[in-house]
Amino acid sequence: MIRWKYGLHYLIWLLLVLHLSTCQSDSLTTSAEQHELFAIKKDSLSPWSQILVSLPRRHPLYQSFAAKIQDVTENISDDIRDSNKTFVSSDDSPFNIRIHALRPGHRYSIAIHGQKDASTSLIKEESVVMDPRAPDFRSTDSDIQVAEHNITMRTIKNDSYLQDSFSIEYRQINPDKKFPVLQILDIPEQKNLEFYLGNLNSGFDYSVRVIAHKDGMSSRPWISTLTTKPSPIKTVNINQNSGSCVEVTWQTDEFSGADFYTIQYALQSNPSNSTNMTIPSTESSISICDSMLQGEAYQIVATVQKGGQVSEPLVTKFQLRPLPPIDFRVRADLKRGKYKMLAELPTSSKIDKCQITVAGDDVERSINYANIEQTKSGHRICWFNFALSPGERFDFSISSMSDESTSQKLQKSIVLTPAFDFNAFGLTLQESNGGIELIWPKSEVFMSRVKDIWNKVVGADSLLNMRITPIGNNDETDKTLKYETSPKNLDPVFAKNLVKGACYRVQLFTVTKTGIISETRHNETIRMSSPAVNVSLESVTRSSATLRIVFATHHDSTSISNCQMHIVVRDMNGKSVFDKRMQLSSSFAPLLNLDGLRPFHKYTVNTQIICGGGGHETPQCPAATRTMRQLSFSTRQDKPAAVQNLKVEPLNSYSVMLTWLPPALPNGILTHYNVNVTKVGSDEIRTIDVGVSSNRSDHTVQVVIDELFGGHTYNFSVRAVTEAGFGETSPVIPSVSMPLMAPPKPIAAPVIMKESIGSHSMIVRFPTTIFDNRNGEIKQFAIIVSETTADESINRWLETDNGTYTWQQVQRFDVWPSYVAKLQDIQKVKQDADVSIFEEIGEDETCREARADRICNGPLRSASKYRVRIRLFTSPTLFTDSPPSQVMTTEEKFFSLLLSVTRIIIIPSLLHSPAFFSPRESVLSLTPF
Repeated sequence: MIRWKYGLHYLIWLLLVLHLSTCQSDSLTTSAEQHELFAIKKDSLSPWSQILVSLPRRHPLYQSFAAKIQDVTENISDDIRDSNKTFVSSDDSPFNIRIHALRPGHRYSIAIHGQKDASTSLIKEESVVMDPRAPDFRSTDSDIQVAEHNITMRTIKNDSYLQDSFSIEYRQINPDKKFPVLQILDIPEQKNLEFYLGNLNSGFDYSVRVIAHKDGMSSRPWISTLTTKPSPIKTVNINQNSGSCVEVTWQTDEFSGADFYTIQYALQSNPSNSTNMTIPSTESSISICDSMLQGEAYQIVATVQKGGQVSEPLVTKFQLRPLPPIDFRVRADLKRGKYKMLAELPTSSKIDKCQITVAGDDVERSINYANIEQTKSGHRICWFNFALSPGERFDFSISSMSDESTSQKLQKSIVLTPAFDFNAFGLTLQESNGGIELIWPKSEVFMSRVKDIWNKVVGADSLLNMRITPIGNNDETDKTLKYETSPKNLDPVFAKNLVKGACYRVQLFTVTKTGIISETRHNETIRMSSPAVNVSLESVTRSSATLRIVFATHHDSTSISNCQMHIVVRDMNGKSVFDKRMQLSSSFAPLLNLDGLRPFHKYTVNTQIICGGGGHETPQCPAATRTMRQLSFSTRQDKPAAVQNLKVEPLNSYSVMLTWLPPALPNGILTHYNVNVTKVGSDEIRTIDVGVSSNRSDHTVQVVIDELFGGHTYNFSVRAVTEAGFGETSPVIPSVSMPLMAPPKPIAAPVIMKESIGSHSMIVRFPTTIFDNRNGEIKQFAIIVSETTADESINRWLETDNGTYTWQQVQRFDVWPSYVAKLQDIQKVKQDADVSIFEEIGEDETCREARADRICNGPLRSASKYRVRIRLFTSPTLFTDSPPSQVMTTEEKFFSLLLSVTRIIIIPSLLHSPAFFSPRESVLSLTPF
């Protein structure tokens, strides 16, 4: 326990000793290394304007530091002395203080102060001289002037910069050549700096270094590569070749130092609008083509370029020759009575005027000038007039001129041809009386003018020649007719007996007495007129016609050449039905047959006589065509074709609507239509005539056919009729089955004959007119008997439309309903108002023994009232009832004997009456349906 206590005291004492030792050591270190901890150094990047003060990371005595700066430079004015400044550390750089914006070459006193709480103490103070700074000759206030053999560098000194002297080092680059270093003392009072580098070679690069010195310190050098101006081009030679190119050559010094040459050329009148060309330094010539206008004055500026330096320009002026005239020709000017030289000039050249030189054997050499004119078509010309004689030889030289430069075009020994102008001389060339005639003008005033022109530009002794040459396959193509005339003889020149329709080439020209022919000639081809023919109608039928063709006048076979007759026959619709060409001869008079014509059609005959147009003639000689008077004729009428679109439509059971269109080929004037109506299964044919008029825009003909019978089938055919006869029947004959309907309701009612009324029977009479077969043939008729009450009403108990009660079935009724007393078949009844049918009712006494459903004509009740109807049948289900008869009452029984006697007397008399018709005579079959 005692040992542990002593050990603890010993440990505490040891730690205390160690702590005191450490504190004493730190205090000694701070005093000894104080200078090193606050080191003051110029910034390596900007040693002329910035200083860095190093600070410790941790200091036991101070919390912050500050650097105070004072400019202590000697022998300077207060204007350039820097002001006092204080700098502290920044958050971005807490371990140093950056002192900036100092002035190059100035001496500064730097004091480092430490701060803790409110107390401040000086830690360190030191004096520092800033590095000098070399001048910048690339600044805005600087200037570098480069010549061929020297370089001058100028700048304005910064008053705040201090230095003792400057040194300039420079050397030539490639090939390398060193120069002595220039040492220049600084004069503070001098505001401008100017350094001159001489004895340099032209066109070379030089490396230049400028350094400022202060108190043994040197600034960072200002370094630049400067190039001296290259030597200018000595001479420039310009040669214009025969084409449109200009060859430019030049000479330079052997050591010009050129990188390349620049050639700049422009018009002297507009030097600002120039064209620049760059040429490698290895070349000494260049060709300029198509960009210079010949005849213009140009200037060329040639320079040598080395890097960014350009030599002094060499300006050379020159004039390009204009292009020579393209061509020129000499023609007679009939208006002026002189010869006119017309020169065409190129548009791609500047030409101010033209010069013409004319020389001849008998003419003195003359020189004339003319201005340039522009034609409407854009050509440039110049022209001259000369009073020269035709037929003589001359030398012509024409030059295009631009300033003092000329280009010449020469033609020697040119013979002037005599003038000729067909229109100016007023000549007329025409076909006349089977020949060709050349006529001079009739006006004396005009001919006086022609004679004057003739003497000046044609020649007083010159003649006008006319040559006529046949063209084509004529046998006389090798025979040329030649004629001569002049204004001295004004008689017409006539070439006679030429071939009709032949083609001739007529050539007119003038000839001098020496045989010189005019360059201008009048060439014309004349086709002699075609012969005329008469076309007449010889005969005409329904489908053919014959034409007779004869010549209008007589011609020999040799007087017609290569002529054809073209006949075209067209119908009324303009369609060609005949088109033929036939060769003409003097004996041509054919009868032309036209077959296959359509009846009752109008045709026109167009005839043309065409001469020429063959392969042996030139296109300049067109064919001659004579059109004859048009001939028209019409063919005779024929039977018409079938009608079109024939249709039939039933209107009711006895009428149809028949429609059709007129025939496409009426072949004449339609008079009417013939309609045939045929009942199928019968020989009965009905013919109806229908008019041709139609009030419809589509010309459809409509007709209603009546008096047909229902249940029958009918065929219909229609034929158009002209004065030539009946036309064709339509290829499709329509048929129609008439609908079967109930018979028409009769108007007449049956009549009960009072004389025949007994106690159990009576006789009913009805006319045959009720058998109307329009809705179908009536096959049966039935007699319907109805008992009436006192008020003449009918018992309709269980009555049906068909009335199927029989006499036996109505016996159970107090008042008999309607029943069928008789049902008879009929085949044919003549409908006549004067013919009647008589039927007895109640004649069969055996009906009580018959079956109940058997139709039986049993006896009537005595003293009972009855009505009678006639039911007509076209089929078992189609029937119509006649109106009922008047009400009649049967007799009492005690009158039966008297009635029988009366009947015996009346019936024989009725049987001999002419109005009696027995149904037994018309019944073919009594078998019910």
